[in-house]
Amino acid sequence: MREEVVIVTQTFYPDPSVGALRMVELTRYLLSKGYQVTIFCKYQGFSVESEIIKKEFRSSDISIFYLDRNGIKGEGGLRRNSLKSHIKRQVVNFLGNMAVPDFSVFFWRKSFHKIFNYVSEKKVKKVITSSPPHSVHYIGKELKKKLHDINWIADFRDPYLIDFRYSPRKAGKLFYHFHKKFYRKVLENADEILFAIPIDFRWARNRYRNFKSKFTLILNGAPDFLAEIKGNSNFPKKPNVNIASIGRIDTNVITHLYRSLKGKEYLERLDVVGVDIYQDLKLGTEQNPKITFHSQMAHREALSYLLSADILISALSEKRQKARLLSSKLFEYCYTGKPLLLINPTLSDRWLVRNYRRKVILYSPDADQLSESIDKLHSLTGVASDLQPQFLRKEQFRNIKSL
Repeated sequence: MREEVVIVTQTFYPDPSVGALRMVELTRYLLSKGYQVTIFCKYQGFSVESEIIKKEFRSSDISIFYLDRNGIKGEGGLRRNSLKSHIKRQVVNFLGNMAVPDFSVFFWRKSFHKIFNYVSEKKVKKVITSSPPHSVHYIGKELKKKLHDINWIADFRDPYLIDFRYSPRKAGKLFYHFHKKFYRKVLENADEILFAIPIDFRWARNRYRNFKSKFTLILNGAPDFLAEIKGNSNFPKKPNVNIASIGRIDTNVITHLYRSLKGKEYLERLDVVGVDIYQDLKLGTEQNPKITFHSQMAHREALSYLLSADILISALSEKRQKARLLSSKLFEYCYTGKPLLLINPTLSDRWLVRNYRRKVILYSPDADQLSESIDKLHSLTGVASDLQPQFLRKEQFRNIKSL
């Protein structure tokens, strides 16, 4: 009988957002190693029938349980109203500043007994909790308290105490002691703690030296199926170049980029994929037919734009640049070996591409700077792009000691 692993996370397949990808790819890895995998997650407005899930993961040893839906397993489902979701996020962000570790802790407290009953009845020995939100580790902490023989892996996809997005702010700082207490309890009780961000890993090792033997740096990476897509793609070689930006991108950068590309005869097209931002842009009266904005789409579909592009762009806002994050899409970008334009990268982003030669880094550039940089990258597009296997996610998962 296959050993079962339970994963508790905020969201999962088929949600196309970046928050789902780490556990989706870990699930693929676990299935390839012969594990049976069960996922408990919140319903984010995405669900599919079990047969489609088994086909996507090429295995029948996977089950997904949506904790906040009537009935255990989700069937069908449409994306929730975007306006309603946006308002809810704003309210949760405001109230969450007063909760420890965040507002979602109330949801996970309510869901604990359902997960506990499953783990105890099935005699599951391995449990993985993946944050953010960091309150998901409440599940692992309480399971470990009641079931001493389980092996609990706590995964921090983003930092907690050192990242302004998750650490207490304003009046919430009055509760900072309780945030530190919660974090320490996770470190004390987990059998292994995974960090996706190098800065977070180093900070934890320096601040909590007594637990550093439990710490493992597991970076994100490009999914294994990216090689399959590239191998099966027959994109024609063109004399002109395609430029693509996948995922989050600063609207001010897009405005400057739009202007900088005017008159570039070598431009075949620019694809901006994954964010509905075009309504907020002031691009002038003349629309450029070579520039196309695509709304959020399935990850595999978005990767087809990445692979057909000759130059790849990553652009963060000045505020997001200060976050302690490491952009997941950079692993996919670097895996392709294509020329990269990085705008306002974080410290961790710069660390990742430190040895990547075909890149240009800019900070708050204007249209002229962008134009000059794109010309420079265009001169590098004639060189063949070799795949960089060190950026694949499976190369990271092999370092998890508890699996």
